[in-house]
Amino acid sequence: MKEVDSFSEILRLSPEDNILDLCCGQGRHSLELARREVNNLEGLDRSRHLIQKAKAQAKKEGLNVKFREGDARKLPYLPDTFDVVMLLGNSFGYFETIQDDMRVLKEIFKVLKPWGRLLIDVADGKYLRENFQPRSWEWIDKKHFVCRERSLSLDKQRLISREVVNHIEKGVIVDQFYGERIYTQDSLCEVLKIAGFSDVTFYLDILRIPYTGASSQCLAYCYDKSLVRGIAKEMRISVPEAFFIKPEDTTFDLPFDFPVIVKPNFGDSSLGITQRSVAYGIEELVNAISEIREKFGYDKPTLVEEFLSGKDLSIGIIGNPPESYTPLPITEEDYSGLPPELPRICGYEAKWLPESPYWNIKSIPAQLPEDTEKVIVECCLKLFERLECRDYCRFDWRMDSEGNPKLLEVNPNPGWCWDGHLAKMAKIAGISYVETLRRILEANEQRLKLLEETELEKNHLEEQKSFIL
Repeated sequence: MKEVDSFSEILRLSPEDNILDLCCGQGRHSLELARREVNNLEGLDRSRHLIQKAKAQAKKEGLNVKFREGDARKLPYLPDTFDVVMLLGNSFGYFETIQDDMRVLKEIFKVLKPWGRLLIDVADGKYLRENFQPRSWEWIDKKHFVCRERSLSLDKQRLISREVVNHIEKGVIVDQFYGERIYTQDSLCEVLKIAGFSDVTFYLDILRIPYTGASSQCLAYCYDKSLVRGIAKEMRISVPEAFFIKPEDTTFDLPFDFPVIVKPNFGDSSLGITQRSVAYGIEELVNAISEIREKFGYDKPTLVEEFLSGKDLSIGIIGNPPESYTPLPITEEDYSGLPPELPRICGYEAKWLPESPYWNIKSIPAQLPEDTEKVIVECCLKLFERLECRDYCRFDWRMDSEGNPKLLEVNPNPGWCWDGHLAKMAKIAGISYVETLRRILEANEQRLKLLEETELEKNHLEEQKSFIL
């Protein structure tokens, strides 16, 4: 890897150096160094999934690397342990506050030996604000590559990104959304100086490629469940009753009856939504709120919705309304195989825990009155355009006890993995997995072509104006 060649040269690495690969992910840098007979390597990341992958790869290749799960703000190492700390892959700045970033730097300073070296791979914020590229991609290894799409936050202090990790055979394996704080050379030098450091090295690795799906701005809209609810209500689209719990709230009134479901207001992929999220009484409600706050932070808001007892529905759209689009068949979650004592939800356990009884939930064609199906499709098309979705999207609905559909969530850029909801809907429509991917790509190509034609027409008009003048 040329990247590791550069890092090794910059850090003047020797086989005897004690090296910490901080925020190591699945360990691609530390594993490569171990292949080059660098002996004293450790990797730390707070993702259990990625650490397990790193451990498995190290074991498979017989590489001497120690991987462990942990928080960069509180490193589990003694002072003066490492000669080198590497913080690579733009992994600095993901926390909400500068104070948290400062904690990371101070922890690094503590575990470094005197005259130790720190390498931070980070984009220069001054350049990034003016020249950041909305799309980039890179290979992780021979079978995995990552695509990213970026946009600036309103205050221009954070870069909002969507990151899609792909396997060349299995398709999408991770689809996540995050924000990172932007540091200029001056501001980064300042925080490093406060933490005790004196040198800074910057790297910028941003490439241009065409990209399928919604923009980061659309993802930012839909990441906020309360915001989507408000937009839907403004458009006269029915949503469940709900109330919003701010981080500072210690008491609240329940404006509707139990049962309710408790969700993190910010998030996707059903993170934080489990069987314990459904509450049938005050004690369960308080416990559910506490669990989400403990897991996602007490500085984050929480959403409490009425728990609807009717059919659990999803519908996908491929294309770009109003020009060209295909609504996929509406599916219903079949909970008949679920133990009767468990709440009927398709949450985290159904999507990520194979050992859970929720893993056996099936998606089947929904049997709905024609008028109901028409209302759902029309509302989804309106939301698709209003929220600026692109190329493909999935909408989740649930019916109340009287059979009225209510919008739960909008999922721009839903997973198009072979066993995901979008692929299941397409299969019901007689569309193969390969054909599904082809249609998404064609929708993207058509949209980009229309944009190019619009830009050409605009330039042509400008030339005409200049000639007339």
